[in-house]
Amino acid sequence: MDDYTRDESEAQKLDPNCAICFWAESLILGPNINVPMMPEAHEPSLAALKKAMELAGPGTPEKEMFLIKALSKRYSADPKADRAVLDKAYATAMK
Repeated sequence: MDDYTRDESEAQKLDPNCAICFWAESLILGPNINVPMMPEAHEPSLAALKKAMELAGPGTPEKEMFLIKALSKRYSADPKADRAVLDKAYATAMK
């Protein structure tokens, strides 16, 4: 995903209803301790998170539901949102 174009993972191909698979895609597109979130990753990360949230429901393991809900605190529709505020909200949700 070097250019952040949508490319299904093998897990998503095997199970297109796998909410945690889309959560993982969204997670990896986000910032990390060494690299800030790349601007071109903003839309794909939101799209993957939206799909994860749509797929999460009855039958989704509780731990996966918590992870998906926590990740929703990490991103904002506003690409100029304060990253520190989002990171703190995500860290709090992960507790």
